[in-house]
Amino acid sequence: MPNIFVHAWKRKIVFPKSKKKLQIFNNGKNNKIDIQNPDLFLNSKLCIDGNNCRVIIKNARYIRYTNIWIYNGDNQTIVIDDDVSVERALMYLCGQNSKLTIKKDSMLAAGVSIWTADGHTIKDNKTGNILNNKENHIIIGEHVWIAQDVKLLKNAKIADGCIVGASSCICKEFKTPNCIIAGNPAEQIKTDISWEREDPYKKKVEAKKSGGNGQK
Repeated sequence: MPNIFVHAWKRKIVFPKSKKKLQIFNNGKNNKIDIQNPDLFLNSKLCIDGNNCRVIIKNARYIRYTNIWIYNGDNQTIVIDDDVSVERALMYLCGQNSKLTIKKDSMLAAGVSIWTADGHTIKDNKTGNILNNKENHIIIGEHVWIAQDVKLLKNAKIADGCIVGASSCICKEFKTPNCIIAGNPAEQIKTDISWEREDPYKKKVEAKKSGGNGQK
């Protein structure tokens, strides 16, 4: 099936014809959407209310029951790379020039929510200066496992190979790769780890069958 390329249109589209795949709503000018494999979607929505926004979704594993909202600012960009899997997530790009990048082979569990900006103004009462109007970029590195109900807030950055524990709140950058991050606010709790998508019990059974101890 061919890629989707959508440029400068203002209407609702369902692609493929089944509403069980992906619904796209666009309200703006010069928005560009590049989806390499529409069949990876199930019951998901992409909603854009802004101008000059970019959506690039490469050959992900699947994106199911997920809503992506781009609003409250122009020139926003989301990139979802190859082999990414997303289940029942909410992604909000809600600030001028904000970006969200999810790199290769990352896995987002159910209930994950991502916010690239605050969405409301915070001022310094003495100076009147706005404190939260900077450009924000959330980055999820390669082969990162985001567990259930995690929240990623503006400028969250997670290095390659990490695991983020369930119900954690990420609001800063974690530069160390291959570590476990957990808590609210999240902190690094273990380093030098790796993870695989396969069920550990299944791997243990397979190891015993082959004469191993299943501990690797």
